[in-house]
Amino acid sequence: MSLVVMIFAAIAELEFEKPPDSSIKTAQDPFWWAFVTVTTVGYGDKVPLSTEGRIAACILIVVGVGLFGTFTGFIASLFVQPELTQDESAHERVLREIRTLDSKLSSLEAKLDKLKNDQRLFMLASSLVTSHDIRSLQGTPTARARGES
Repeated sequence: MSLVVMIFAAIAELEFEKPPDSSIKTAQDPFWWAFVTVTTVGYGDKVPLSTEGRIAACILIVVGVGLFGTFTGFIASLFVQPELTQDESAHERVLREIRTLDSKLSSLEAKLDKLKNDQRLFMLASSLVTSHDIRSLQGTPTARARGES
Protein backbone atom coordinates (compact mmCIF):
# COMPACT_ATOMS: atom_id res chain seq x y z
CA MET A 1 0.00 0.00 0.00
CA SER A 2 2.79 2.40 0.94
CA LEU A 3 4.58 1.59 -2.32
CA VAL A 4 1.45 2.43 -4.30
CA VAL A 5 1.06 5.76 -2.47
CA MET A 6 4.75 6.50 -3.03
CA ILE A 7 4.49 5.82 -6.78
CA PHE A 8 1.27 7.85 -7.02
CA ALA A 9 2.89 10.77 -5.15
CA ALA A 10 5.96 10.62 -7.42
CA ILE A 11 3.84 10.72 -10.56
CA ALA A 12 1.66 13.52 -9.12
CA GLU A 13 4.78 15.46 -8.12
CA LEU A 14 6.16 15.21 -11.66
CA GLU A 15 2.88 16.57 -12.94
CA PHE A 16 2.53 19.34 -10.33
CA GLU A 17 6.07 20.69 -10.38
CA LYS A 18 6.22 22.72 -13.60
CA PRO A 19 7.81 25.98 -12.38
CA PRO A 20 11.22 26.68 -13.95
CA ASP A 21 12.93 27.02 -10.56
CA SER A 22 11.61 23.60 -9.38
CA SER A 23 14.21 21.08 -8.24
CA ILE A 24 12.12 18.22 -9.67
CA LYS A 25 12.85 18.19 -13.41
CA THR A 26 13.54 14.64 -14.68
CA ALA A 27 11.49 11.46 -14.26
CA GLN A 28 13.93 10.12 -11.66
CA ASP A 29 13.67 13.21 -9.44
CA PRO A 30 10.12 12.65 -8.12
CA PHE A 31 10.86 8.99 -7.31
CA TRP A 32 13.97 10.00 -5.37
CA TRP A 33 11.97 12.72 -3.63
CA ALA A 34 9.14 10.25 -2.81
CA PHE A 35 11.57 7.68 -1.40
CA VAL A 36 13.38 10.26 0.74
CA THR A 37 10.06 11.69 1.94
CA VAL A 38 8.38 8.37 2.78
CA THR A 39 11.42 7.30 4.80
CA THR A 40 11.14 10.66 6.63
CA VAL A 41 14.79 11.45 5.89
CA GLY A 42 14.06 14.59 3.89
CA TYR A 43 17.45 15.56 2.44
CA GLY A 44 16.06 18.78 1.04
CA ASP A 45 17.72 18.40 -2.35
CA LYS A 46 14.33 17.87 -4.04
CA VAL A 47 11.39 19.86 -2.67
CA PRO A 48 7.91 20.61 -3.97
CA LEU A 49 7.14 24.27 -4.65
CA SER A 50 3.51 24.07 -5.74
CA THR A 51 0.59 23.83 -3.31
CA GLU A 52 -0.56 20.55 -4.86
CA GLY A 53 2.96 19.14 -4.55
CA ARG A 54 3.13 20.10 -0.89
CA ILE A 55 -0.24 18.43 -0.23
CA ALA A 56 1.09 15.27 -1.89
CA ALA A 57 4.22 15.60 0.31
CA CYS A 58 2.08 15.83 3.47
CA ILE A 59 0.17 12.69 2.51
CA LEU A 60 3.43 10.90 1.74
CA ILE A 61 4.97 11.93 5.08
CA VAL A 62 1.94 10.57 7.00
CA VAL A 63 2.13 7.30 5.06
CA GLY A 64 5.88 7.09 5.75
CA VAL A 65 5.45 7.66 9.48
CA GLY A 66 2.74 4.98 9.56
CA LEU A 67 4.83 2.56 7.54
CA PHE A 68 7.96 2.90 9.64
CA GLY A 69 6.02 3.08 12.89
CA THR A 70 4.40 -0.24 12.02
CA PHE A 71 7.74 -1.72 11.00
CA THR A 72 9.38 -0.53 14.23
CA GLY A 73 6.53 -2.00 16.28
CA PHE A 74 6.95 -5.33 14.50
CA ILE A 75 10.69 -5.39 15.22
CA ALA A 76 10.07 -4.46 18.87
CA SER A 77 7.54 -7.29 19.21
CA LEU A 78 10.24 -9.76 18.16
CA PHE A 79 12.33 -8.67 21.13
CA VAL A 80 9.38 -8.78 23.55
CA GLN A 81 8.01 -12.14 22.30
CA PRO A 82 10.53 -14.40 24.14
CA GLU A 83 9.78 -12.55 27.39
CA LEU A 84 6.06 -13.17 26.91
CA THR A 85 6.73 -16.86 26.25
CA GLN A 86 8.68 -17.12 29.52
CA ASP A 87 5.85 -15.38 31.37
CA GLU A 88 3.32 -17.75 29.82
CA SER A 89 5.34 -20.82 30.84
CA ALA A 90 5.63 -19.48 34.41
CA HIS A 91 1.89 -18.81 34.37
CA GLU A 92 1.16 -22.35 33.21
CA ARG A 93 3.51 -23.78 35.86
CA VAL A 94 1.64 -21.85 38.57
CA LEU A 95 -1.70 -23.07 37.20
CA ARG A 96 -0.42 -26.67 37.24
CA GLU A 97 0.69 -26.29 40.88
CA ILE A 98 -2.70 -24.79 41.80
CA ARG A 99 -4.48 -27.74 40.19
CA THR A 100 -2.25 -30.19 42.09
CA LEU A 101 -2.93 -28.41 45.37
CA ASP A 102 -6.66 -28.37 44.61
CA SER A 103 -6.72 -32.14 44.06
CA LYS A 104 -4.72 -32.72 47.28
CA LEU A 105 -7.12 -30.45 49.17
CA SER A 106 -10.11 -32.37 47.81
CA SER A 107 -8.49 -35.64 48.91
CA LEU A 108 -7.85 -34.27 52.41
CA GLU A 109 -11.42 -33.00 52.67
CA ALA A 110 -12.73 -36.46 51.74
CA LYS A 111 -10.51 -38.09 54.39
CA LEU A 112 -11.65 -35.55 56.99
CA ASP A 113 -15.30 -36.24 56.17
CA LYS A 114 -14.65 -39.98 56.58
CA LEU A 115 -12.99 -39.38 59.96
CA LYS A 116 -15.95 -37.26 61.07
CA ASN A 117 -18.36 -40.02 60.06
CA ASP A 118 -16.24 -42.63 61.87
CA GLN A 119 -16.19 -40.41 64.98
CA ARG A 120 -19.97 -40.01 64.84
CA LEU A 121 -20.38 -43.77 64.58
CA PHE A 122 -18.02 -44.25 67.53
CA MET A 123 -19.94 -41.68 69.59
CA LEU A 124 -23.24 -43.34 68.68
CA ALA A 125 -21.89 -46.74 69.59
CA SER A 126 -20.47 -45.37 72.84
CA SER A 127 -23.78 -43.89 73.86
CA LEU A 128 -25.54 -47.18 73.19
CA VAL A 129 -23.10 -49.25 75.15
CA THR A 130 -23.23 -48.53 78.87
CA SER A 131 -20.60 -49.35 81.40
CA HIS A 132 -22.80 -52.21 82.57
CA ASP A 133 -22.79 -53.70 79.10
CA ILE A 134 -19.02 -53.44 78.96
CA ARG A 135 -18.64 -55.21 82.34
CA SER A 136 -20.95 -57.96 81.27
CA LEU A 137 -18.92 -58.48 78.09
CA GLN A 138 -15.61 -58.56 79.94
CA GLY A 139 -16.82 -60.00 83.16
CA THR A 140 -16.46 -58.03 86.38
CA PRO A 141 -13.21 -58.45 88.31
CA THR A 142 -15.10 -59.56 91.39
CA ALA A 143 -17.09 -62.11 89.44
CA ARG A 144 -13.90 -63.57 87.96
CA ALA A 145 -12.26 -63.72 91.33
CA ARG A 146 -15.19 -65.68 92.78
CA GLY A 147 -15.24 -67.96 89.85
CA GLU A 148 -18.54 -66.61 88.51
CA SER A 149 -18.79 -65.77 84.95
